[in-house]
Amino acid sequence: MVEIELQLAPGMIDSHVHLSEIQRKGGDARALITACFEAGLNSALDIGISTADFEHRRERARQLPQVQLATGLHPAVSAQAELDLLLDALKRQLHDPEVVALGETGLDRFRMYAPMERQRYLFDRQLRWAGDHDLPVVIHNRDADADILAALEEASPARSRGIMHCFSSGRRFAEEVLARGFHVSFAGNLTYKKADELRDAARVVPGDRLLVETDAPYLAPQPRRGRTNHPGLIGYTYAALAELRGVPQQYLIEQVQENYRALLRL
Repeated sequence: MVEIELQLAPGMIDSHVHLSEIQRKGGDARALITACFEAGLNSALDIGISTADFEHRRERARQLPQVQLATGLHPAVSAQAELDLLLDALKRQLHDPEVVALGETGLDRFRMYAPMERQRYLFDRQLRWAGDHDLPVVIHNRDADADILAALEEASPARSRGIMHCFSSGRRFAEEVLARGFHVSFAGNLTYKKADELRDAARVVPGDRLLVETDAPYLAPQPRRGRTNHPGLIGYTYAALAELRGVPQQYLIEQVQENYRALLRL
């Protein structure tokens, strides 16, 4: 079971959480996120990694108005045989009025789920559809900076709104994606002892492009590293980011809340 520890302050937002994955790991996702909202969490973007559980996720979001819904195909899906069938299902889901973002999608050279050609096939279509539907795209990037930039360049100008989720690159890549209009979201790995390059990038992101996330149930922050993550632990990342940028935490909370609502057009 997920250990419910609540490191929260009123107004905090989790811009990237996998509620269904929390459930699969033995947590009661509905009870947990409800407890987080009662403790001050303002909103959470529930991220899709496949199309299979969309109906269940949509119903949960309808019952929890502070939960926003994204749907997309994670690069891990590129290893599956029938990509076009999966894309067809996603295309239908993007017409649902509950959907406020496409994601997560992207490229991964760390796990290399499938050859890059298959990953790009999946990613390129989702980039185009995000533009067609005027939805922000939530991008997964593991060791694929150059590939991501190439895909964005080919998709331009249709794709200029989105989130580089769980940012884990350096200052140079941050500057590149910021120049393309993206928001940058920082997760618990910002708090890790060896994340100096990441912290350097976090200092240069303009205030109006910042977001904070858990990527729960993954990437618990340093004080709880190795445990199952959940939105109640996002306060650790807010505190680290506020200290790093030399701003009061409440200022950062309000800034992130404004960025989140503007990007998702809530």
